[in-house]
Amino acid sequence: MKEYKLIFGRPVRFLGGTRARCSPNALYRSVWAMTLIGVLLIALAACGGDDSPASEGDPAGEPSTVQAEAQVTEAPKADDQSAGQPSTSQLAFEPCEPTLGENREVLAAFYHATGGPNWTDSENWLTDAPLSDWAGVGALSQSMEDRLVAECVTGLELGNNNLSGEIPAELVKLTDIAFLYLGGNQLSGKIPAELVKLTGLVDLNLSENQLSGEIPAELGSLSELASLDLSGNQLSGEIPAELGNLSELVVLRLSENRLSGEIPAELGNLSGLTSLRLSENQLSGEIPAELGNLTNLEWVFLTGNVLMGCVPQSLLDAPGDANRLDLPACN
Repeated sequence: MKEYKLIFGRPVRFLGGTRARCSPNALYRSVWAMTLIGVLLIALAACGGDDSPASEGDPAGEPSTVQAEAQVTEAPKADDQSAGQPSTSQLAFEPCEPTLGENREVLAAFYHATGGPNWTDSENWLTDAPLSDWAGVGALSQSMEDRLVAECVTGLELGNNNLSGEIPAELVKLTDIAFLYLGGNQLSGKIPAELVKLTGLVDLNLSENQLSGEIPAELGSLSELASLDLSGNQLSGEIPAELGNLSELVVLRLSENRLSGEIPAELGNLSGLTSLRLSENQLSGEIPAELGNLTNLEWVFLTGNVLMGCVPQSLLDAPGDANRLDLPACN
């Protein structure tokens, strides 16, 4: 028997089906309408040539064939295996990449690189426990005959956990990761440009650390990214125009850094953006008119910079501090 467990991971595709079975009740109903020889022929055809009698325990009215293909985000439950539903033994599992041992090696390297022995919570780390039992690790696991055969790391939620040191580039080997929340720690050094290899990343939060250097332009290639929070660090340089390629982005928080230069007009392409926080930096120049395209904004914070010109009306209409910029509204 195979068992599956999914913790805040991405959906996994399962394929399954149930084999046709003969229903005795259906057979009895058919006797009234056809001869015995006809019934036997129909029964043999329905059973695929198996002339053994149907089990007395077969439920009446069960469909003869079922083929299912479904997206799921929860492990199948034993008590949900009603008539017409494939059992867990009939589900085809989408294998994890990388392998079981590689995932643990990557997490062990991350643990040692970020001061693991000093973490606030490191329960079960570096033990033989399933990865889903390691503190802050989201994982999908597959077991067969009570033996763990595969695990996918789908997220790390280790915020406010006293992590220190630099973010190791080896983290990108966790190719199934969707959530990376490392905010509120003492991480330093640069943001690894290699994070662009985490193509399924949905939420990247590195806020409130001591990260420095420029924001990697490569982050603009994370096409699934919905939330990017790099606020409260020591990041410098300009805001990469490539961030305007993040078509799924809903939240962009870059406040309280040392960012300079002008606000990229390309940010106006983020039509689904609801939160834009660029305050407390060293940004200068005019506010791009293209930001007026951000009509879904619910929060906008721009103060603490050296901005000039006028403010697009959509920014003034959103809650936040745009009204305190001491700049006129754009006509």
